[in-house]
Amino acid sequence: MLLLLLATAFVTASGARFPNVVERTITLKGEAAVALSALLGLSDSCRTTELPLGKRDAWAVYLLKQDTEEPLSNDNDGAPPRHNWVKYCVDSGPTLTIGPYWLDLGTQLPDRRPGYYAFGSPLIAESDGPDDRWMHLVRQLRLPVDWEKHSPGPFRRCFDASANVEACVAVYWDKEYGDTEHSSGCRIVLLVGRRQRTLRSLLGL
Repeated sequence: MLLLLLATAFVTASGARFPNVVERTITLKGEAAVALSALLGLSDSCRTTELPLGKRDAWAVYLLKQDTEEPLSNDNDGAPPRHNWVKYCVDSGPTLTIGPYWLDLGTQLPDRRPGYYAFGSPLIAESDGPDDRWMHLVRQLRLPVDWEKHSPGPFRRCFDASANVEACVAVYWDKEYGDTEHSSGCRIVLLVGRRQRTLRSLLGL
């Protein structure tokens, strides 16, 4: 019974469903690899760095792995933090490799998107937080004049990863509520999929 409750934890009364996590490695090439590595502040040294996952993404990983000594019933019970690793290399052409956790958007409801994968950051406070890769990306995206803080809808930018694959980064403003107060900030979503109109619709284009 507990496993059934865990498996359905992200299904709401309205039928909306948070996507499942899959373990896979995705390698981007071309413009997407160069542009995203620059936003993340990565060099061509082929060193591996980490991107912490947001709270809901980390909980989805727990639902996949079930790797605590005592089963957890929700993400407030001490679910382990998770991260993706990312590596940028230019030895045989620019490549950006990211894994192992991706949300399979083909399993979300009601807006299923088979073949599309994404993951997101923790809430990043409006004031400067830890100088990690997510924060570096936010600072880089603040440079263009076309992103106004707290503007309606997400800021997004897409890049060509190959002839038919596109990688997108979106930033949107959010709040995280606690028992007595809430925190405001932004979240970042990285998304990879085939270049179709539906991909852009995922980001509100």
